[in-house]
This record gives sequence, structure tokens and C-alpha cells, in this order.
Amino acid sequence: MKSFNCLEVGILISFLFFLSFVDGNPKFMSPEKRHEFSGFKLYQVSTRSNEGLKVLRDLWEEQDSEDEGFDFWSPPKIDENGTAEVMVPKNQESDFQNLLNSFSMNYSVVIDDIERLVAKQYAGMFREKSMSWTEYHYPETLFSFLTNLVSTRNGLYVNTSTIGLTVERRPIKLIKISSGGPGKQAVFIDGGIHAREWISSAVSTYIVNELVHNSTKYEDLLRRFDFYIIPLLNPDGYAHSCNYNRLWRKSRKANDLFFGLIGCRGVDLNRNFGYSWGGRGSGRQPCSLIYAGPQEFSEPETAAIRDFIASDENADIDWTAYFTLHSFGQKWLSPWGHTSVLPEDYSEMERVGRIGIKALRAVHGTRYSFGSTANTLCKKMHTNIDYSLQYKIRIEILISNSLTDIASGSSMDWWKGVVGVPYSYTLELRDYGLFGFLLPAYQIIPTAEETWAGIQASLLAIPEKKN
Repeated sequence: MKSFNCLEVGILISFLFFLSFVDGNPKFMSPEKRHEFSGFKLYQVSTRSNEGLKVLRDLWEEQDSEDEGFDFWSPPKIDENGTAEVMVPKNQESDFQNLLNSFSMNYSVVIDDIERLVAKQYAGMFREKSMSWTEYHYPETLFSFLTNLVSTRNGLYVNTSTIGLTVERRPIKLIKISSGGPGKQAVFIDGGIHAREWISSAVSTYIVNELVHNSTKYEDLLRRFDFYIIPLLNPDGYAHSCNYNRLWRKSRKANDLFFGLIGCRGVDLNRNFGYSWGGRGSGRQPCSLIYAGPQEFSEPETAAIRDFIASDENADIDWTAYFTLHSFGQKWLSPWGHTSVLPEDYSEMERVGRIGIKALRAVHGTRYSFGSTANTLCKKMHTNIDYSLQYKIRIEILISNSLTDIASGSSMDWWKGVVGVPYSYTLELRDYGLFGFLLPAYQIIPTAEETWAGIQASLLAIPEKKN
């Protein structure tokens, strides 16, 4: 019988220990059934307490995309009216309440049964097999809708193409809508970069449907602009959200652990673009909800957009405006996301954005705020809170380390900083947090109507190109 030396025994023990860790760990297993949210609640927490804010920020930065822990639906905000929306599992609710109470933080439960809302959305998807805007849809329905759009209608040129494939071999569908003619300005719109933000893809397809089937209503718009739209940029993550885990955020890339083993899945595609990649507001660990990937444009979804823009065929396109649709929070955001420094043409972007907000509000009365992604909320802290010198110094440090919406490697910053688009915006759609990512289907149409009205108004406010 073979004898083993100490090194071999140590390696064997370590390997057996690792197997015991992997066995049953959800990070190393493929999902086989739908994730249940029974007993999960959504808390809305006031972040006026500075000590409490720091604790929440620590929790937010440590959250794991595949653990059954706290899930921050929005980062802790630093303004005087700031809140954080946090989903809490039943088995951690008591600890979470004790934590909030220990810092005298006000809170309320805004959704007392996450599973009820999730089940209702899934049931609606099973009812609706054809494309509509009264329910949410599976990715296959969205693909079919885009593929079957007529190639010409009322003199309109409509072309759907596949600009790339995901890691799970799903198509990244882009549709071009044009009334023809040379020298026109171009608009790029995308939705669904974050899997659980279903409303963004629903609104994107609504815009496509309006432009194609009601083109006579938008003659002024189509006379000036060609539209390029990707309604679903993260189809793998969206499919996973539809079938297994409604609140999944990232893509579905299998991140290598070691020895060929798979660790936490997914990359935050809105941290993977090649502008200020890997900076503040992005994660370096694969389990992070905001994991930026191993390098810029490492993911097929983001690389597909980069390659489409850089292709010789599209070299002469006059990219004028970019809109990326997200949820939630009712914000119209401009660059930059990676720094509080404002672009030189910020005032012009603000002018156009506020025209869009005004038109949006006129439809259903929905209120949006405007500002640069990284800087807006910090201004409120400086101008509305009066502390002693000791606390002012402390707040300055807190601000520098805890910008609420800072995001390095975002699509909006890349379009502005690399492509050179003058008007680059992120639209955080409905709502303020009452439903959050689980916005009911009955709000799809009003959300789409007001969003499209805002985008139209902002585009028509852009100075017309002089040929």
C-alpha cells in the first residue's frame, strides 16, 4: 500500500475541505428552479443619520449578488431627503431592524410581500404570448417582435440586425429606423442593460413600435434624426430574471474561480465600458453586484456596441444623442458618472434635459429631477446642512468616499467621452421606490408615453445641423 508524505496529506485534506464548501453552495451551482421570495420585504430607510448612512454604505458595498442577504435596490443617498430601498430576507429582518434602531434611523416597509408581486408578474407573462404593452414579456417575444417588423412602411426604412451574441448565444438585436436622406443626425437608445429593470425594455419596444407604426406622427423628428435602438442589451440576464431569479441584475457570464471551477456569475455591463473603467463605483470581485469585469469591454454585449460604432460601415454616422433607459428613481441624469467635475457643455445638456423633463411631466404629472450622475446630490449636502467645523470636515470626507450614484465605466460616460456624443443621458424611469424594480404592468403604457414625450421634446430642442 502506498504511503503519503505530509505535503500530499495536506493537499488531500484541503481538497476535501474545499469540496465540502462547494457542495450545496449556490455560488457553484446552476439554478434548477425559480427563486422564491417568500417572507422578503422592501424597506425604505431614511439616511439623514450620518452614522447610519456610513453603516448602510458599508452594507451596500459588501452585498453579494448570489447570497441570501440584504439587497439594496438603490444606494444610500446623501442628500437631505435621502433614502435607501433595501430588500430584507425574513431570517434577517430582526437583525436589520435592530441595526436601524441602534442608529435611530427612520424606516417603513413599502412592500411587505415581495413574492406576491413577483408571482403576479410571472403569471402575466404566461398569459401574454404576443407582443403588447399590458404585460411584460419573455425575451423570445421581444426578439420575434423586432424580427417581424416590416422592412418598409410609409416610406420608412426599418432594418433589424444582430450585432453580436451573448455568452449563452442569444442575439443582441439592433433596429435602425430612418425616413432616408443624407446628412441626418443619429440617436442611439438602449434598454435592459440591467436584467431586473424590465420597464426599460418595455419602454424601448414601445418607442420602436411608435416610430414604425405611427411614423406620420413623427415626421419632424424623422426628418432630422435616424434612430438606432437596442431594446434588450442584456438578454441572458433578462432571461434569467424571467425564469429563475426576478431580481437578478448582471449578465450571466461564468466567472472562473480556479482549477476550472465557476464562481459567482455575471458582470455589471454598465461598469464594463471603456471610459474610466474600474474606478470608483465599480466592483473588482465577481460576486459584487457592480462587478466591472476583468477588463474593459470584456463582455460580448458591451463589445458589440463598441464594434458597431467603430465599424467602417458606420464611420460617417453623426451621433448626436444617446439615451440609456434604467429604473428606478425618476431622474434625468447627465455625465459624468465617474467624477463630480462637470463637462464643459453641461449647461447645454441641462437645457435640453430640462425641456425633456417638462414635456415628460406634462403627460401624466410625473416629476423627474435633473443633474449630473455623480454630483447632483452632493450639492444639496453642501448648501442645506449647517454643522460645526468638526462635523463639516467629517461630512466632506463622507462625501468624497460615498457619492451615491457614482459609476465608473458606464455607457453614458463612454458615449460622451469616447464617441463624442454631445447629448448623453441616463433616464431612471418610474417610480420613486413604492414598487421599485417590480413596477406593475399597468404602469408600462403611462411610463412609456411620458418617457417618449420627454425624449421627443429633448431631441427637437437640440440645434438643427447646418448642412
